[in-house]
Amino acid sequence: MREALAGLAALPEMQREALLRTAVEGSSHREAARELGLSEPALRGLVYRARAALRATAGAIVPAPVVSWALGSGGGAPVGASLVEVGVGGGSAGVWRDC
Repeated sequence: MREALAGLAALPEMQREALLRTAVEGSSHREAARELGLSEPALRGLVYRARAALRATAGAIVPAPVVSWALGSGGGAPVGASLVEVGVGGGSAGVWRDC
């Protein structure tokens, strides 16, 4: 968990803000883009790059089978689950919420 938070803190500011607003706060891409003064495609690009960076960091720290096991366990704190979803893409696999 500590490494996930450190990875999130290490992201460039706009990537971090885009990811926090959409994945953690639950804002739509349209809302988050408007709040940050961006177009929706620009926001999606930031979210994609942020998730890719976190995924690369998490892969170096936690092997993929462990992440899969943790996601399948159904337990854990809501914030921890949100951070795991942020790092692995929330299971959306390239599907955008507001397309």
